[in-house]
Amino acid sequence: MIGPKKIESLTEEERHALLERGVLLESLENSVREIVERVAEEGDRALVRYTKIFDGVDISVEDLVVSEREIKRAYETISRDTLRALERAYEHLERFHREQMPPENIVVETAPGCFVALTRKAISKIGAYVPGGKRPYPSTALMLTVPARVAGCKKVVACTPPRRDKSVDPAVLVALDMGGASAIYRVGGAQAIAAMAFGTETIERVDKIVGPGGAYVTIAKKIVFGRVGIDMLAGPSEILILADETAQADYIVADMLAQLEHGTGSCAVLVSLSEKLAFQVYEAFRRRGEFLSNQSAGNTVAFLVAESLEEAVAFVNEFAPEHLEIVVENPMEVAREIENAGSISLGISTPAALSDYITGSNHVLPTSGTARYRGALTVFDLLKFIPVQLALPSSSRELAEIAIKLAESENMYLHARSLRARVGRT
Repeated sequence: MIGPKKIESLTEEERHALLERGVLLESLENSVREIVERVAEEGDRALVRYTKIFDGVDISVEDLVVSEREIKRAYETISRDTLRALERAYEHLERFHREQMPPENIVVETAPGCFVALTRKAISKIGAYVPGGKRPYPSTALMLTVPARVAGCKKVVACTPPRRDKSVDPAVLVALDMGGASAIYRVGGAQAIAAMAFGTETIERVDKIVGPGGAYVTIAKKIVFGRVGIDMLAGPSEILILADETAQADYIVADMLAQLEHGTGSCAVLVSLSEKLAFQVYEAFRRRGEFLSNQSAGNTVAFLVAESLEEAVAFVNEFAPEHLEIVVENPMEVAREIENAGSISLGISTPAALSDYITGSNHVLPTSGTARYRGALTVFDLLKFIPVQLALPSSSRELAEIAIKLAESENMYLHARSLRARVGRT
């Protein structure tokens, strides 16, 4: 735990712990690579074996597929309140992601008689990884499948770990079915990522894998990238709360603990414009002693004081948090100065947990500072764009003369010859 202390007073070690958080453990890479290679070579047999080793669950090859009967039973198992909540979350996600869709075609006449179009196409086959482990994540199931459905992907293959009794959490099954999953498999971890990347006798190879997971899943995604596309290398959950004297300490503590609930490696940071507030939050956090052993063990927690709004914003942009809450007098004005964040929640009435479930934005977000170069999962992650060009004969001759000069400047003489054929000279 760091602080309360001023940002300028952070030691080099403390700054490193905050700004270089969540780096993948290289020590695990060889172990994960072996899993990936075994699945690529042995297929379903490796999936069954690794499910026994890592999940402690004895399944057969036939058990890998979640049946239609199980999905139907899941609808009958979950409570009416849970079903209604999933339906409402689906509605908000669908609405927000539908508005993201770009035009199907953009056509530009770049020169007289030369037309270039950018054509939107959905990625055909998506692999959706829904983590399990200590708790189920039906919300993540929706966050992955709804954008794929909106984008128009033809197939969505979903993998999620089984529970001890071989079953898959019913709320997760309902969410995957609601979101349009084409097939659901009870397999998790690095072996699930490998199965979707290479294909097995049972699981179809996909074109791109999306979804968060633990260290093994994230390293496996890194290993298979290139054979398939991936969305991002997401690490442990994190939140940074930028607050001033108008914020309430108890609310801030609640929001910090909410993100720490994700477990080991999580990060919760307060950047306060008020030293008094920083100490209030620190003391309130310490008073929640019954949570500290579980919620902060192995995690990074810091209470920082900024001398000015400019210093606070500069630190936020350097930190590049997954979740950013701005709880100040004029949050929208401050938000305009933020360049690096996975998701931004404005004001005291918009906790990050709201966006985790129900606002309609996606909670699959960049972590570990990667918000410097990418944002949340959107429909654009499920789309690709193909340029299509047409040059009319009159335009082609004029443009070819220019292109010949460029080709020759690069010593690409066969390119130049191809172009000369169009203008009638050798």
